[in-house]
Amino acid sequence: MLKKLVVLAALLVFLLPTHATIFMHVPLETTITDGDTIELGVVGRGQTFSLSIERKSEQQDAWNMLTVNTELLSPDWFASTELLDETIIVRITVPEHANTTTQRITLTALNTDQPAFGETFFANVRVVNPETVFTLGIDRSTQETLVNKLTPFSLSFTNESIAPASFIVSSNLPRGWVQEQQLVSVPPQSTTEFELNIVPLVYGKKTGTLFVHSTENEFSQSFDLVLDVFPTLKGKFQAGLLGIPFFSLALWPGYLLNGFLSFLI
Repeated sequence: MLKKLVVLAALLVFLLPTHATIFMHVPLETTITDGDTIELGVVGRGQTFSLSIERKSEQQDAWNMLTVNTELLSPDWFASTELLDETIIVRITVPEHANTTTQRITLTALNTDQPAFGETFFANVRVVNPETVFTLGIDRSTQETLVNKLTPFSLSFTNESIAPASFIVSSNLPRGWVQEQQLVSVPPQSTTEFELNIVPLVYGKKTGTLFVHSTENEFSQSFDLVLDVFPTLKGKFQAGLLGIPFFSLALWPGYLLNGFLSFLI
């Protein structure tokens, strides 16, 4: 009888759930135990955010899986897991046309070698329109400069979401004045300063527009620019290489000669 009681007690100990702390580092530094609910923050529609936990608990037992109950997510949400040497990362993509609401995510940290060793917790994330978390700015809209002079404009990108953001910067300025498309990456909950360099190739007053659009959703914004470009001797001479004088073709050889001379100035 005593032997049966010992076996039963051992079996009960084995079957009882084992609780261990989860150490989360991304998107926030916190400790989690079974049944906890954490508030992650905000994310824009179309963005992909990450959750990262240590593989070690305070008991030094290694988690080797972090699962997301996708059946409890809204339609078209997508989750993937990456197992690294010291951490487990879950990446969750919010659909571009997701509802602006708070999504509750159910996650479970597991050790597949110890079936009784697992912790389930919940994470709330608030889905918002992109313009709620993205703020763009420019240091100025007008600038006096010289022909062939590098003229920088500073753009600021603020991303208040828990997900990284990427933007494409383009313009309708003449070809050769500025790089056609440039990618700007902004880490979560941070501001990135981006320098856009424009090199005007002809003199005069030139208006243009900078366009910024997100690579992840419908967010876009534009900035109007005015460049008041003054000539230089080199710039005047070089103008002959930038086009054909259709109404004075007889003068074209002279323009070309001036253009080549500009390389010596």
